[in-house]
Amino acid sequence: MSLTIIGCGLCRNDLTVTMVKRISEARILAGGQRLLDWFPDHQGEKVALGAHARQQAVKLLLLAKESEIVVLASGDPLFFGIAATFLSLLDEGTEKGLSQVPDRINRVGEIEIIPNISALQGACARLGQAWSELNFFNLHGRVTTIDWRRILRSNGALLLAGPGDKRPQFLAAALINFFPLAKSRPAVVFCDLGQDQEKVFNGTLAQVADQEFSPLSLLFIDPAEGVEKIPPLALGLPPTEYEHEAGLITKAEVRAVILAKLRLVPGIMWDLGAGSGSVAIEAATLNHGLKVWAVEKEPDRIKRIENNARKHGCLDDLKIISGKSLDVLENLPDPDRIFIGGGGQEIGEITTKAFFRLSSAGFLVATAVTLESRAMLSSVLIDECLEVVEINIARSQPLGNMRLLKSENPIAIYVFQKK
Repeated sequence: MSLTIIGCGLCRNDLTVTMVKRISEARILAGGQRLLDWFPDHQGEKVALGAHARQQAVKLLLLAKESEIVVLASGDPLFFGIAATFLSLLDEGTEKGLSQVPDRINRVGEIEIIPNISALQGACARLGQAWSELNFFNLHGRVTTIDWRRILRSNGALLLAGPGDKRPQFLAAALINFFPLAKSRPAVVFCDLGQDQEKVFNGTLAQVADQEFSPLSLLFIDPAEGVEKIPPLALGLPPTEYEHEAGLITKAEVRAVILAKLRLVPGIMWDLGAGSGSVAIEAATLNHGLKVWAVEKEPDRIKRIENNARKHGCLDDLKIISGKSLDVLENLPDPDRIFIGGGGQEIGEITTKAFFRLSSAGFLVATAVTLESRAMLSSVLIDECLEVVEINIARSQPLGNMRLLKSENPIAIYVFQKK
């Protein structure tokens, strides 16, 4: 196989002599149209990669068995770049006619990747900022929601913008909409770095939102100078943060304990009987790299889960499944963590069947309010039950010109671990 992916840097001057030679020898030259335009006199076949880049990458991998192919990438091909698409295709196996490479070391010789300076590095050089200390967010492509909490909690964030509503002015406006106190956060926009039309804008997020910028831009957000400009951790958020059905939502304090007992890790989590989605949303927001399958049978609640996930910027990390838990379990990927907040008279059976699918050393946490559900949970998986915790909450309420504590229903939390 002869396929080389070359990072083009910020401008053509960033290409080395070796890179130029490899490009000139390619029988097929592929890349975004902007990069192909750098080589108007190239004699080989040109393939413009666009919206269907993944399908095009499959064809290029197959053609590379017989032809010299060079793929042009922006900056470092493995830093939010096209190289990840090609490597993921190699991992998929033979279903697309490609040779499977299970061992990553064996990728050497399959695809050659030649990196260059990325626009993100270039922006950090302009800022005089150590880029190893920043958080990077790719908002270009298929991202549907903005992880605004993680962005605004970062000790400096650099966002890779894109076309449409992913341009810097819209990103700044969205961040302010999510968290209005962020409007005075210092920000810098870099447009068309390395090009003749390069533009750098300094201001606040509010000022960025009032400007016009090209899609080929980066948005840098300075760390906040005051704690009031930093959104709180998504742990036990008040019920007013969620759409819910007449108070049918896991209480904030109980939610915090559930998340602690789940001992969250990156991987896959099930939330069975998700309700408003509050536990699923806080789990996904707290743990970057966790994908949550939220199962709910009521259509109105499913819509609320979607709205809540979009509001909290984690819709891309949630897969919302419509149906009864027992009916859909076999179609879900094997989980590393499971939370069961509903189930009614089937909670014992749901817990047992879900636990069977749990990965080794995984945790399952289930809650019970009624005596019947407590009895069912107490009679299953006895050897795997680590502990049962009862939470009693009393909340203050006004009484004339004084206050009293009014108790709420106690909640039992059952914690199971697969050995």
